[in-house]
Amino acid sequence: MEVGVGEEIPPGGGWVSAASLAEGGVGLDTFLARDDAQVLRDYGVHARPDVVAGFGLHRYAWPACLLITVPWFLHRRVPRLPVGHVSYDRTVPGLSIGPCGAMRPLPLERKAPPPTRDRVSCCMFFTVRPEDTCATCPRTCDAGRVGKLWAAAAS
Repeated sequence: MEVGVGEEIPPGGGWVSAASLAEGGVGLDTFLARDDAQVLRDYGVHARPDVVAGFGLHRYAWPACLLITVPWFLHRRVPRLPVGHVSYDRTVPGLSIGPCGAMRPLPLERKAPPPTRDRVSCCMFFTVRPEDTCATCPRTCDAGRVGKLWAAAAS
């Protein structure tokens, strides 16, 4: 949903602004409680607070980052998105933004580092079910990784 010039983000419902998450408090606690409840519902255990925070960050940052990366890949320009103009309603699909202002080019990087998997990019599923990590988990030893890949190929 796009909010036009002069329009306010709709109040109530599941809307949470990036500013309220940055402030902490009730907005952040309510946002993260949804992730905690989802892990409990799906896996029957509570996730650690740092894992819940990681899930929350991912679920907020992913769609917000798409607002920047899609225009970058299509037009080599990015919208200007002040923090006060980004809100998200997790109860419905989509991301609401205020007027973006001008699109602007970013300087090209001279060297792009190769993609790596590390603790930051890990899915953190190992914290919920350590015995059931994915084959690409950086915490899986090579022997375990090969075994999981063979098992997946055989099925």
